[in-house]
Amino acid sequence: MSFREKAAWIAVFTTLPIWGYYFYVVWSGYWALTLDRQNILSLFLICLAVTVAILLGLNLLSAYLGKHKFGADLDELERSIDARANEWGARLLEWLALGVAAASPWASGIIAAAYPASAVPVVGIVAANAILFVVLVSQIVHELIHIIGRRVVS
Repeated sequence: MSFREKAAWIAVFTTLPIWGYYFYVVWSGYWALTLDRQNILSLFLICLAVTVAILLGLNLLSAYLGKHKFGADLDELERSIDARANEWGARLLEWLALGVAAASPWASGIIAAAYPASAVPVVGIVAANAILFVVLVSQIVHELIHIIGRRVVS
């Protein structure tokens, strides 16, 4: 297995549980009408730090144990897979971001009705988390295309 494929597997299996838990907490708080800005920010920072630490640690360990060069140049196959993954990941990101932007007026109305006393901060929290969700989904798809591209060739 190539180092870049290992890195993609690590990214997918690190991102899904950590950020899945984060979004579960955020959306559970939203639906229960108990969003706490400070707790969400703290949870975000913790999830970010844990993700970076695990990704960095596991990738360094993988490179060391596999005797891989950590920053080796891409070969022709990896360039092709990377170009395809970048294209689909960027395309998905653009369309999902457009969907978030298009749904914003509708979502703002729903949030204002659910949180009449503090609608503006909640709209901001929901918008920021919707954008974060879109970015994470497109990045997971990007990594899955890397995995599939290597598996189809192998």
